[in-house]
Amino acid sequence: MHLIVPIQYTKRESSKEYSYMNTELGVKYRFINNSDSSFQVGIFPIADVPTGKNITLAGENKLQVFLPLWIQVNSGKFTSYGGAGYWINPGTGNKNWVYAGWQGQYDFSETITLGGELYYHTADAIDSEGGVGFNLGGYININEHNHILFSAGHNLTGTNTTTGYVGYQITI
Repeated sequence: MHLIVPIQYTKRESSKEYSYMNTELGVKYRFINNSDSSFQVGIFPIADVPTGKNITLAGENKLQVFLPLWIQVNSGKFTSYGGAGYWINPGTGNKNWVYAGWQGQYDFSETITLGGELYYHTADAIDSEGGVGFNLGGYININEHNHILFSAGHNLTGTNTTTGYVGYQITI
C-alpha cells in the first residue's frame, strides 16, 4: 500500500507558486511471483483523491482512478519493469486516457540506485495532446526506512516541457 501527499512548485513566466496537490492512494497486488526466474506480474490500482487546495493546478475536484498491469524482471543488481494502464478521468473537458511506460534501474550499492524510463500517454483532455517522454533519476537509501527520491525528464513530442521531482519516502 502507498500514500503520497504531494506539494507542487510551479514556475511560470510571471509567477511562482506552491500548492498541495491531490492525495494518491494505491495498492499493489502481485499475482505472479516466480522467484526462480525473477519474473513478476501485478496490478497497482491508484485513486487520485481530490484534496488539492489549488484547483487550477490540481485539476477539477473529481476522483481519478488508474487501473494498470505491471510486469517486472530482475537480474542481479538490474531491475526492469513497466506496463500500461487506463486512467478514468471524469470532469468537464476531460478524457479517459492510457499511460504506458518501461524503466530500467541498477543498484550501484545498498545506498544508491539510478535508472531511466520511457513513457507514452494519450490525451487526458479534449484540448490536450498525447506525448512521449523520458525521465532519469534514482533514489538514495539513507537507512532501511528513509529514502530520498529524485527524477528529471523531458518530453520528446508536443509542447517543450521539462519536469523534475524530489521526494522523501518513509518505508514502514
